[in-house]
Amino acid sequence: MDVTHEDRMKAYLMGWAYRKGENMRKGLPDDGVTYQQMELAYYMGLATRKGEEMRLAEMAVRETGFGNVQDKVTKNRFASQRVWEAVKDMKTVGVLKEDPREKLWEVGVPVGTIAAIVPSTNPTSTVCYKALIALKSGNSIVFSPHPKAIACTMQAARIAAAAAEKAGAPKGAVSCLSIATLDGCKELMSGNETNLILATGGRSYPRTGSEGDGYRMAQALGHTVTALRPSLVPLLTEEHSPAQMEGLALKNVTLTVKKDGKKIFSDFGEMVFTAKGISGPLVLSASAHLGVKKHTYPYQAFIDLKPALDADTLDKRLLRDFEENINRDFANALSSHVV
Repeated sequence: MDVTHEDRMKAYLMGWAYRKGENMRKGLPDDGVTYQQMELAYYMGLATRKGEEMRLAEMAVRETGFGNVQDKVTKNRFASQRVWEAVKDMKTVGVLKEDPREKLWEVGVPVGTIAAIVPSTNPTSTVCYKALIALKSGNSIVFSPHPKAIACTMQAARIAAAAAEKAGAPKGAVSCLSIATLDGCKELMSGNETNLILATGGRSYPRTGSEGDGYRMAQALGHTVTALRPSLVPLLTEEHSPAQMEGLALKNVTLTVKKDGKKIFSDFGEMVFTAKGISGPLVLSASAHLGVKKHTYPYQAFIDLKPALDADTLDKRLLRDFEENINRDFANALSSHVV
């Protein structure tokens, strides 16, 4: 007898609910260990494959002709590690919320099979994060690659699939079309087995093939398209000073973005100056919070180079570094603070 993805997830939820009921009856805590272990094993399998992030970046640049290797390495890391950090503690399957007073349970149920449209601009990082969020929510996912990014998309999907299966996911939970055609993409999106379409990209860079066709096709097939806004993009600055620091990377800093004095985003991590502004994991994260309907450009960005130190302590630290490096160039004296 063939067992479908839906059958597997129903069986999982029934077993999960039974274990929860037994734990409650016996007065034991519900730890959900099985599901969490599978998530952690999958993440570790995907994120710790040495050299894969570089290999995928090189394949993407070579095949598509877009971007550069180092930026794509950064995005691959962001799409696996930072995305995972953002969602790992979210509960997505099973009982999400309980209201004992009203005797209500809020239960998260997987939608089934997700059709994922992959753009040519960021094919490998797209596969990384879409595979993570699909499996995190208990769904299977099928990728439809862009014609200009078939090989790198398929390789990224193979890595994700191998990691998922090693962690206990069923074979085929992550898969990818091997031939990229418009008809194939339409068939995938309109198939009875497809329960959700996950499309990213847009019309922001038409010469790369991002004409918004995927959204129009989805609408033509009767699907609802959620509001679109930019995300995971570098930021441009009005000042020209970043060009003088192009390539300078900052580590362990706090980036805060404000609009009219109100904090929109703040986080700790790494960033880099570019010829026209700023980029890196922190900036990519910040971009997801900008450009929404209630906010308009421009924004103000503030960088705290030493967020763990107050002004007095930082002043003493800098004076100490200059004294220890009195015969060195200014830039070299500050080498411990930048990369």
